[in-house]
Parts: sequence; structure tokens; C-alpha cells
Amino acid sequence: MAASQATTRRGFLARVAAGAGGMLAAGALATVDPAVAPLLAPRPAHAQVGGSRILLAADVAEIRAKIADQPWARDAFNALKRNVDGLVKTTPLIPDQGGGWFHAGGDGYEITRVHNRLADGTRLLGLAYRLTDDPQYARTARDILLGYAARYQRYEAHDQYGRTGPKAYHPGKVLSQGLDEGIWLGSMAFGCDLIRDALMDAERATIASGLMRPAAELLMGYNVGRQNHQTYYNLGIGLAGFAIDEPRYIEHAIVKPDSGLLFQLGPGASYTTDGFWYEGSVHYHFYALEGIIGLAEAAQRNGYEPYAMPSLRGAFDFPLAYADAAGNLPAFNDGPPASLHELWRARMYEIGYARYADPRYAALLAKVGRGSSIHGLVYGVPVLPETDPFAPGQTASVLLADRTVPVLRAGTGDRRLQLAVNGMSYVGAHTQPSQLEIELSTGATRLVPAPASIKYADPLHAGWYRQTVSHSTVVVNGKSQERGRPVDLGTFYAGALFQVARLRTTSAYPGALLDRTSILLDVGMIDVFTVRAAPDSTIDWVLHHAGHLTAELASLPRRAPPLPGYQELDDVQEGRTDADWRARWLLP
Repeated sequence: MAASQATTRRGFLARVAAGAGGMLAAGALATVDPAVAPLLAPRPAHAQVGGSRILLAADVAEIRAKIADQPWARDAFNALKRNVDGLVKTTPLIPDQGGGWFHAGGDGYEITRVHNRLADGTRLLGLAYRLTDDPQYARTARDILLGYAARYQRYEAHDQYGRTGPKAYHPGKVLSQGLDEGIWLGSMAFGCDLIRDALMDAERATIASGLMRPAAELLMGYNVGRQNHQTYYNLGIGLAGFAIDEPRYIEHAIVKPDSGLLFQLGPGASYTTDGFWYEGSVHYHFYALEGIIGLAEAAQRNGYEPYAMPSLRGAFDFPLAYADAAGNLPAFNDGPPASLHELWRARMYEIGYARYADPRYAALLAKVGRGSSIHGLVYGVPVLPETDPFAPGQTASVLLADRTVPVLRAGTGDRRLQLAVNGMSYVGAHTQPSQLEIELSTGATRLVPAPASIKYADPLHAGWYRQTVSHSTVVVNGKSQERGRPVDLGTFYAGALFQVARLRTTSAYPGALLDRTSILLDVGMIDVFTVRAAPDSTIDWVLHHAGHLTAELASLPRRAPPLPGYQELDDVQEGRTDADWRARWLLP
């Protein structure tokens, strides 16, 4: 196996050399960017020939030891066992059709729930089999795999909008899009790999030909480069490759030069230099990270070194630098508001600590607790070290995301103020047209919250959340911003008495300059927003502040302007003055 993997990587190097005009010769790793070389260099494989490759025999022994010695691991295992015992007793029937989209809900998504229950169950059944040697778990997993192998090629390819045939965009068969199909396939492959010694040769061949190969081939037809969808295409393809010992799938998922794991972790692709997901959304940062580490763990066990890539370490570090004093993360761009203390996010630091031994990761895990998922049971260290308590948001003001997101901090302790300013580019996908937007928090209170987003099939997602008026920035002539390019950082100052960030953009509105200076003091913030635009322009300074608003300005009710976003406003008041005026927000 080690020889075959070295061959696939050397073949990849040869193709890179051919495509780069001889820039790189096979084996001449000294000419490769040092950040990329660790993934390319042929290394001895760790998996045993004929054994499982996604988890190794040594891993299983370590997990068993954790269960025997650590109460938290025993609790996690008992929860896993209750889950699979229920699945053995009552296994859901495999649906005769593919499922629908999460964001649309309804009956179609109820079918998706069954498909996902069976896939995740297959993975857990495989784990239970390896940890108990009880053949009933392997038999149930085998029956699910063979059931899908008999049905998979009969499912109709369809996308999240119900389109089939040539009009469908990157469709799935079991699920409604290739993204979800990759997640589903990854779980199926994980379980298949773990029960490989309980399968007869004919059963393995049937599962490979009826399920693993056609599903992997479907996903290999899609290429979206650095996107989060690609992360999960790679996960499904790669784990299927490990499960059926197919080097072509492994190479595609890990070293394909324009979409593989290597590409996504490489410089300038899916991450900023300090480790933030390129779309500027913390929700998608963690969503993509889960898929990346799912493949990285298998790759690490098979002779690759993804954890040597700086961007992967940065992906764990960035949220710690970005969070406020309550562990909340600025809710810029798509996705729900996010916190470091949510279990599904924090559980990834089980892998982060096991790989990098950063005491901050251990402190976060100690705060949120262990045993909430299989991440700790399977990948975590047995005992966390004693560390200082985890205290996010207490470091000095900092420039993040390639110097496009200033995070200003002032005050002390639990009431520490944090102000983040969004200067990232609009790149489509899950970014929103909201340059120079701010989010202000104190302790656990988001005083000026970014809107985040809701389910994408809801008309308000496009009608409100993706309109600039839903963000605390400036709107020119009632229209949402265009595709803003990187902003100009005019000033960044982190001092003892005050913190300052000044950002400017000329690309959000053609012919207009937006210039925002934010000053943070221990007692609050000063916001100076200067706009230069055509003389007949209408300029709206938008501030979404928590609490009940009262304004020292005579005003009368009026109808909301009939403009995208504005038309969603309630209780609109209008007042006119050329004098100074004040407003107050009271929080309960």
C-alpha cells in the first residue's frame, strides 16, 4: 500500500510538472512552496495492508483504553451503544426515493432525515463493532450497505430545487445536492471500512460496484474549487477511496491541484493567511472545517501530512482570536449567530488539541465539557492537562482576515467591549453585501448585532438578510451594495486609552466613497461615517441596536419605502431637523 500511494503522489507531481512548463520535476520538492511540500512528500503509510484505513487497529486499542479508564469516554461510548442498539432493534426502511433540501423542509426533508439516520448509523455501527467485537453491529451495517448498493443507481439525480436531468445543478441521488451526498457517502464509507473484515469478498464487491464507485464517480464530476461544497465532495470521494482501496479516488480528493484537500489548504485558496474561511462567515468556517478534518484524519493515517499545513492550524486558532468576552463570534455574512461554546463547534477542538497540543484548546474543551460527541471518544486525548481558564476576548485589539477585519477591544472582564468592522471582499456564495458593517458587543450582549441569516428557501433570506439595509452600515440611493473589493485600511491603532480603525471603500457603490472611522473607548464607541457621492444621492446611515428606541426628535408614522429590504421594515417613523438630536436604546 505504501508503494501504491507513493506512486499516486509521484504521478500527481509529474502532472503538475507537465502543466507548469517544467517548473517542477517529479521528486524535486525543494522547488515547492514549503507550506505545500508536507502534503506532497511521499511518506510511509501508517495503515496496515488489508486492515481498515480510516481508523487503524492502534486507534481502536486507544479508544478501548479510554473507555476503560476515563468516565467521560465511558459515558460517550454508552451513548453511542444506546444509539446503535436502537438501530439494530428497529432499522428504518431504506427510502425508495431521494430526499429533499434542509432549507426547504417539508416531506422531502423527512426522507432526507431517514437517509442521514441510516448513514450516520452505519458509521456508529462500525465503531460499535470494532469496540465490542459484537457481530450484530456488523450485520446491521452490512444490511444497510447492501440495501443501498441494490438501490443507489436507481435513484434519480436531483438538486435542492427539485430539478432533474440537464437542468439540475450538481445534483445528488440519495440527497438533494452533491454537498449533502458527500456528507452521506463519507459516513457510509466510514462504516464500511470498519466492518471490512466481517464482509465476504462478494459483499465487498457488491458494495463497491453498486454504491461506493457510482457515488464517488458522481461527485468527481463536480468541481467548485475552494468552496465549502468541494470540502464535502472531497470527504465523500476520499473516504470511499480508503474504504475500497481505490487510489484514484484518494488522489482526487487529496491532491487534485484545483480542488483537492491540498488545494483548499494551500496559500490563497480557501483560507486567509491567518486561517479564516474565505467567505467571512464563522458558521461556514466551522462547517467547512468539520469536513476538512474528517478527510485530514484519514489522510494522516495513510501517509499524508495535512496537519503540517499552516492554514489548518490557523483554522483552529482564528475563532479564538475573533471571539468576544462571552465567546460569541461576529455574525457577519450567512449562517446563524455562532459561539465557541456551542458543542458542535467546540467538539472540533478535540481533534485540534490531539494534533497541536495547544493549551487554549484544552481550556475550551474543559469549559464546555467532553463526551458530547464521538469526536472526543474517537480522536481526543484521554486526559486534558490542567490549564488556565479559557477567557476569550481578553487580548488586545487585533487586525484579522488578512488585515481586512479590525477587532477593537476596550474595558475589562465580563463587560469588555468588542467592536468588529467588516472589510472583507464580497465574493458571492455565503458573503453578504455589507462592507464597513459593524458588530458591537459587551459581555454576552450584542449591542449592535450583525443580522446573520435564516433558511435560504425563506423569502426573507433574499428579501432582508441579503439586503444592505439589514446591516449596520451605509446605503446609497436605497440600493444594496455591489461586489465590494478589498477595502483600504487607513488607520489601525491599539492604544492604552482608545482604539481606532478607519476603513474606506470605493467599490461598494460606483462613484461613491464610504469612509468609516470607529473609535472604541472603555465607556463606548464613537462612529464617524463620511460619504462622498453624487449631489442628488440619498444616503441612509443604518444602525441596528438592541433594545427599545426613543428619539428626541418629533416624528410621524410613515409607510416603509417600497424598496428591497426597506419594505420589510415595521413601525417606520419620519422626522426632519437640521439641528443636533439624540436617541437612546434601553435594554431590559
